[in-house]
Amino acid sequence: MTKTKKINQIVKGLQNKFLLMALLVFSLMQITAGTSQAAATVPFECSNFLYIGSSVDNDPTQFKIVNDGQDPFVFNNLATLSTLLNAFGFRVQDGFVYGFKASDPNKNSLYKIDSNGDESNLGVPTGYPAATAPTDEGTFSGDFANDGLLYSVHRTDAGSALVATNVVAVTSTVIDADLGIRTADIAYNPKTDLFYGYDASIDRFFKLTTTGTVTHFGPTYNFGTNGAAWFDPMGNYFSYENTTGTIRQVNIDAAAGQVGAILRSVSAPIVDDNDGTSCPYSPYISKTASPRTAQQNSIVTYTYQITNNHFSDIITANFVDDLSDSRTFIAGSLVSDAGGTVGAYGGTNSLSITGISVPANTTRTLTVNVQIPADYPIGNATNQAFLQNVTGDFNPAAVYSSDDTATIIRGDTTDISVIAGDVIPGVPNTGNKKQNNYMFIAGTLLIGGMAFLIIKKIRHRKA
Repeated sequence: MTKTKKINQIVKGLQNKFLLMALLVFSLMQITAGTSQAAATVPFECSNFLYIGSSVDNDPTQFKIVNDGQDPFVFNNLATLSTLLNAFGFRVQDGFVYGFKASDPNKNSLYKIDSNGDESNLGVPTGYPAATAPTDEGTFSGDFANDGLLYSVHRTDAGSALVATNVVAVTSTVIDADLGIRTADIAYNPKTDLFYGYDASIDRFFKLTTTGTVTHFGPTYNFGTNGAAWFDPMGNYFSYENTTGTIRQVNIDAAAGQVGAILRSVSAPIVDDNDGTSCPYSPYISKTASPRTAQQNSIVTYTYQITNNHFSDIITANFVDDLSDSRTFIAGSLVSDAGGTVGAYGGTNSLSITGISVPANTTRTLTVNVQIPADYPIGNATNQAFLQNVTGDFNPAAVYSSDDTATIIRGDTTDISVIAGDVIPGVPNTGNKKQNNYMFIAGTLLIGGMAFLIIKKIRHRKA
């Protein structure tokens, strides 16, 4: 073997090794890039979670599932997407999240994302405004309406166009060429059939119809760029300011179109690009207690409100509330307009109703009384109700927990405080000490009087 041949073999061997290393690195890049190469096939559940897509320095979007029922919010990364996406919307009709590509090349391509973080590039919808450089800023605002169309605000130097996209056919129609607003996101409220957002050009909120009518309302604020906006199932509006990382719950009276107080502010990561969406159609169940502080041997009334946020479906579901302690439901005290078949609950610690029915955009109310035993431990008494086997555009295996509306934490237990009271065997405590004493005296006098009359009658007979 000549020296030249030997060198050539060594070089060839090194080339093969470098080729293998390159293939290995490429494979690892595909794995670490999330699941973006697989097609989106597994839908999300319509639940109480928030979905946030965010990016720093125009990096590929980090797609997160957020529990916004906690304080602070809990961010869990689902996947690193293949590119920079924005204008997300949750489509309740199929359970997928859709969004638009916000960067070149192929700006304004439509993407479909599933619950595994997998994505499908559906291409630029036919009829979508052309991405003409450098005037095309991109699509940063979007959400689905009840009609199943993705409404987006496409920004150019010429203005902000409202575009309706059929994500099944991948076609778009320009509804209004210039809305006259500058917004970073819009959120749809199914209860009003309106979009809401923040107009950064005049620092005021607006509501938007599917036909392109814009109405500003409320006072002037200074919120900056709010890249993410969404409604939760209770109809609460949230906005996420990019540069400060501030999430605000804003009290919007959707019916009156007025903005009230900022109910709370939550700290979140500071980001450059940001968008959020949720499924506001999720069933919602609230549970309150009266009184909140109760004495031993007293009665507490629980009130449940079950809301069907869906725009068309009558949902049926099974309701259950297990006290899991010595408290018992009082027979004959249940009042309900939700129908269904009530299980045996009187004298037990479990209330169950199968087949309750709640029409679309309707709330049903249940009330029931609970007896606190005379020997119940002093301290907090806590429990939670649940909806199961919900029909409609919902996973029948999903379980929806009740929410205590007296707190800002969503999906939490309903607690009462049990204190020592005037324990009178056989007489429920009303919570009023003086009244209970009077009841005791009255009861004693009544029993004593009856005993006196009986003894007198017996003596009269003997005489």
